[in-house]
Amino acid sequence: MTTAHWLYVIGVVVVIGTMLMRRNVVTPCIIFTFLIGWVYHGSIVKAVQTVFEASMAAAVELFSIFLIIGLMVAMLKAMSKTGADEMMISPLKGLLVSPTISYVVLALTTLVVALFFWPTPSIPLVGALLAPIAIQAGLPPLAAAMAIALAGQGMALAGDVIIQGAPKLTATAAAVPVELILYKAGILTVITGVIALTLGYWQMRPEIARFQREMKEKGGEILDVIGAGQVMGTQAEERVNAPGVA
Repeated sequence: MTTAHWLYVIGVVVVIGTMLMRRNVVTPCIIFTFLIGWVYHGSIVKAVQTVFEASMAAAVELFSIFLIIGLMVAMLKAMSKTGADEMMISPLKGLLVSPTISYVVLALTTLVVALFFWPTPSIPLVGALLAPIAIQAGLPPLAAAMAIALAGQGMALAGDVIIQGAPKLTATAAAVPVELILYKAGILTVITGVIALTLGYWQMRPEIARFQREMKEKGGEILDVIGAGQVMGTQAEERVNAPGVA
């Protein structure tokens, strides 16, 4: 391996560490792209050109993905402004009658909505409209959040069989047809997602029993908390639907 290869490996590690710390990854990407170009070409001018050429290459390869995601997010925001998103999900509220059913309905609803409208704006939508009802049915807030997160940011984002943004990224990097990645990623996502959701609910059973006892003993206080949660969920949805947020 050459020095440029080692810089690439170090850059990947730094970017992963930056993501774990929840910081912006743009700066380290630019820095290491510049360093790799400098070491490879031996010229600062060529290194600067490498940064711009890398940006152009990324734009050419990923523009279609960004366009599709942008259109779907814009569609969901338009639905939110007209109230169509609430009308779409409200009929499901009647299904949330027990902790187990609520857990399943939350997971399936989040998965379907996130597959069509991208997980980032979909999760606050489902959380704001259905999670409070599920909590009233006896599902602990942590279990509700677990179902939404595993189905949305887990299964929907990992499989992405409708918008096909994530599979196309993987297929482009591996130089294989996107259909091959899509099929296998879909199967893997279903298997791992079902196992994760099942294990999550299994581990939450003691918490569900404890939460139901607390609801019987302190029903009024818990309902106040649920009401506050509804307000917070609505505020979160408004922040996601704010201009410039994808």
